[in-house]
Amino acid sequence: MKTSHKPLTSIVLALLLFFTAQFIAGFTAVIVYHILHPDCYDVDPASITASEPRLLLYCMAAAYLVMVPMLFVLGLVRRNCAAAGPRRLPISRQVEALGLLLLLTLGCSCLGAVLQLPDDGTSELFTRFKDYPVSWPLLCLLGPLFEELIFRENLARQFHLWGLRPAFAAAISALSFGLIHLNLAQGVPAAILGFVLGLYYFRTGNIRLCLAAHVLNNSTAMVLLFFPEVEAAIAGLPSVWLWVAAGGSFVVCGCGLYLRLFRGAGSLSLRVPPPPPIARDCAAGAA
Repeated sequence: MKTSHKPLTSIVLALLLFFTAQFIAGFTAVIVYHILHPDCYDVDPASITASEPRLLLYCMAAAYLVMVPMLFVLGLVRRNCAAAGPRRLPISRQVEALGLLLLLTLGCSCLGAVLQLPDDGTSELFTRFKDYPVSWPLLCLLGPLFEELIFRENLARQFHLWGLRPAFAAAISALSFGLIHLNLAQGVPAAILGFVLGLYYFRTGNIRLCLAAHVLNNSTAMVLLFFPEVEAAIAGLPSVWLWVAAGGSFVVCGCGLYLRLFRGAGSLSLRVPPPPPIARDCAAGAA
């Protein structure tokens, strides 16, 4: 879908829609909470999250369901953004790509445990969310879809159309993806994940593989929330160096798998090349 938006305008509008969705979810949750509890006056999204997380989850799901179509209506993403691109990967390569992402995710998690990065209570929040079924499609499907449309189909693509090389466009969109998580424990792994997803995007030309990898990553994290004994067992390792060794091994294996997966495959350019000289001369003569 060809849009009339300039790249920078499209990026700004997409980010505004993203933050608008968060605002609408929080504002709606406060309004509904006041209706259900008219005697409570000092209420904000944080207190609602602590007392009635299900209400905030429903409001987030509703906001995302409104904003995803808006991205298409406003022409901020292509209507065929999930269609098969010019570089269709075989099923075996796609499975390897998903395995790569899991290796990198595990590696980042192990290294993050060594660094003890602050999460501002996010882990505890998601532990409460998992008990509500509405959180599963929201965090494992709808959230990844909204984020892939914003950060890969819009930001990465528009930065590239603005003139950046694919790797730089993927890196900037990944940094933006990390920053919106608002804490280091989630932001650093999200930035690494976002960079890999950006590379996937520029290898295929669509968000299909990116979305599948993002869904797999979030679903794995959600499943692990139901098995706290796994985290307890890992935390019981006798030395932090085992964490470093495990994390480094996962990251190295992931990088090696990436090189094997995309060896000799240059990044796909999404910019429209200029017409050849003959075509330009013919066009000038016709004018």
